[in-house]
Amino acid sequence: MKISNVFVFFGFVFIFAIAFFSDTFFLPLDILQGVSPHNSLISDPVFQFEPWRYYAKKRILSGEFPLWNDLNGSGAPFFANPQTAVLYPLNFLYYAFSAKTASYLIPLSKLYLLALFSFLYFRSIKCSGIVSLVG
Repeated sequence: MKISNVFVFFGFVFIFAIAFFSDTFFLPLDILQGVSPHNSLISDPVFQFEPWRYYAKKRILSGEFPLWNDLNGSGAPFFANPQTAVLYPLNFLYYAFSAKTASYLIPLSKLYLLALFSFLYFRSIKCSGIVSLVG
């Protein structure tokens, strides 16, 4: 086994351990304590994306498909809103695991898939192995 594979394996084990055994979330939750952020865009995961994921998870696990959000005023389209990302493949991690664990696994999976597909792309255009790995 290559030494780089060992580092990657233990990196994943470390991140899984953080996700399962810590009390923290991988979200800017200090906003809920009244801390005013310098960048208001970091509040979107807390006030929009996380509640949408929670609502979708609740509906899917109860056996209903979340087409309509009946909790938003008199109701609003939920599945038709592209920001809710109900069928986004990595959101299935959120549906399968707890919110705390998924908040670590989703960004980790994004980085892993970015690296994997970048490597595969560079190999497909006939770059050498080391160039593909660096790319």
